[in-house]
Amino acid sequence: MLFQILFYALSGGVLLYYVFFMLRHAIALKRLEPVQKTISVQGATIIIPVRNDSIAIRRLLSCLMDQNEVKIPIQIIVVDDHSQDNLRQAIQPYLHKVEYLLLPEDKQGKKQAIEYGIAHAKHEIIITTDADCTMQEKWLYSMLSCFENNTQLVSGPVLLEANTLFQSIQQIELMGLVGIGAGAIYLNKPNLCNGANLAYRKTAFHKVKGYEGSLHLASGDDEFLMHKIHHYFACPNAVVFCKNYQSVVFTPAQTTLRDFLEQRKRWVSKTIHYKRKGLTSQLVIIYLFYWVLLIDILLCFWKQEFIYFTILIGLAKIIAEWSIIGQMMYFFKLISIKRISVFCISQLFQVLYVVWAGLVSLRPTFTWKERKYG
Repeated sequence: MLFQILFYALSGGVLLYYVFFMLRHAIALKRLEPVQKTISVQGATIIIPVRNDSIAIRRLLSCLMDQNEVKIPIQIIVVDDHSQDNLRQAIQPYLHKVEYLLLPEDKQGKKQAIEYGIAHAKHEIIITTDADCTMQEKWLYSMLSCFENNTQLVSGPVLLEANTLFQSIQQIELMGLVGIGAGAIYLNKPNLCNGANLAYRKTAFHKVKGYEGSLHLASGDDEFLMHKIHHYFACPNAVVFCKNYQSVVFTPAQTTLRDFLEQRKRWVSKTIHYKRKGLTSQLVIIYLFYWVLLIDILLCFWKQEFIYFTILIGLAKIIAEWSIIGQMMYFFKLISIKRISVFCISQLFQVLYVVWAGLVSLRPTFTWKERKYG
């Protein structure tokens, strides 16, 4: 009996926090106004770090060639991170408009590739994206229009392309992460962003000393930089989110469970290195909530009375998460009965994988771009 009372108290406490966390960010996301301004910056450099993506990058470069309404000078730099698939030959048709840089032998990895690109950037605004991404014709205009005098970094939305149920589950999960990241930026407590769609001032990058302190980590070229910029400038609108559908970057979802798990191990590998204590505390409590939910599910096989409590927690989780994911489905123009069904179906899978991801984050080892880390 004592065990049940203590467990109910713990479950109720973390549930209340989880619901509060989600609803707070959902309200912030709702209040975040769409951006529609004119470009005030004088020029921009797009940096694309690439390793073994010679086929995918052609789609990206085609999209970049089609950008319109941008009347300022644009520099495009492809930084080859020692690719083994004839990258230079693949982008040969674009070399009249694209600069190709081969990363020196003593450097490797995405962060050093971006740093090398920044060292060759002609313009103040740096924009990063990935080789396997695509975007709409007004993507560049939308991102650049977010920069005002105080703006140092702009986080843009990213959407996974999905063709299967497994990919749709990934797509919906990332919708939630994008929504939480956008809401947190509105609350002036930035936590999540994506290097596939990120823009910042070169002076800001140098003032915070770039990736110093995290250069040895395979992941975090986006969030660590955002955290440092937010902490250094410490003023409203230093970090903003581009809530504009035209600014969406599309990138493929993982096709196999193995690739998915390797990607998630890479993502969570950076969380133990966050320096913001408040953010770390949030992650710990949210992770505890998933453990409690998993234990609740398992206890249902021991005592029937746990079934009703587990259903209550599960419903509260679904409603809280829908407050964000529903908005993001609408924003991405993907609201449908089919995706709402996938959202419900994905709940158990999400619990299992989040618990697993938290455990492997303690000592992560993964493979990325044919390199082993950990």
